[in-house]
Amino acid sequence: MGLRLQHIPHWHTYWRNPGDSGLPTTLNWTTLPPGVQPGEIAWPAPQRLPIGPLVNYGYEGDLLLPLDVAIPATARPGSTLRLTAEANWLVCNDVCIPENATLSIALPVAEAGVTPGQTALAPAFEPAAGSPPPARRPVLHVFPYTEQLVEPARHELYRTARGYALRMSLAANAVLPARFDGIACCWPSSAAWC
Repeated sequence: MGLRLQHIPHWHTYWRNPGDSGLPTTLNWTTLPPGVQPGEIAWPAPQRLPIGPLVNYGYEGDLLLPLDVAIPATARPGSTLRLTAEANWLVCNDVCIPENATLSIALPVAEAGVTPGQTALAPAFEPAAGSPPPARRPVLHVFPYTEQLVEPARHELYRTARGYALRMSLAANAVLPARFDGIACCWPSSAAWC
């Protein structure tokens, strides 16, 4: 299942790590049937949102925040599972407005082996096999999962003998972790992938 947010043009909400400012969207479950276990949001790749000297990570346009929900084996086919959550998000343009909604869904339980139609949630873009390298230097954005770890506005991509390297600046008072987790997105010419 997923939480769909439809942004008014030029407004945005935030990724799990909002960057220099902002807050991520949250789901707090208030009603769950016994044995139902919702997972965490499977955050789609964000975009960089420059605002003056700051850079935030977030989304504009139509957005689906997907998550898996585990249903217990004891759920009876033909029954309905009702789930309720409180969604909270911060939507911003020149100003930020905290918003929330109480959301409910009734999930029908189907027989084992019956698979409803599936639609891909997000396409994965990759360069076509045998395609020539991009004519210009790729644009690479790195989005760390940990907040306040790096300066979002200070990335430098440069060419080396073995390819490209990325230099990032630690945020003030940040401690270099033993492991750096996050995602990287590259945009050479018209293709994009993360």
